[in-house]
Amino acid sequence: ASTTSSSHIPPPPAISMPVWSLATSSTSNSNSLASTSMNIMTFCTPVSIQPKLWSLALYYDTVTKDSFLQHGKGILQLLAPDHHNPAELIPLLGKKSGRDIDKQQACASIGVKWFQPEGC
Repeated sequence: ASTTSSSHIPPPPAISMPVWSLATSSTSNSNSLASTSMNIMTFCTPVSIQPKLWSLALYYDTVTKDSFLQHGKGILQLLAPDHHNPAELIPLLGKKSGRDIDKQQACASIGVKWFQPEGC
């Protein structure tokens, strides 16, 4: 009897979990191509109801992290599957740097428009 198996074990099913994005105003020292940046957030969770606090995991050396730490604010938004094409939007916001592309302009080219809330 052979100790190796020829049967293929399929990968686990995809996990259905929320996908968030964090929009921030760029800093003057971020070398960003636009005044606003947005990043995919896969690790964020509410940690307090009163006051309302969230825990966010930001990648090191990103425009979003630099801007968020300098300004101390951003807009956390839940991405809904019916308002974007995840195959294009997720890699654009999660795999590209605001130092290399204008994410707002790139999103507009795939039909995802950004808006500027008052006071931001």
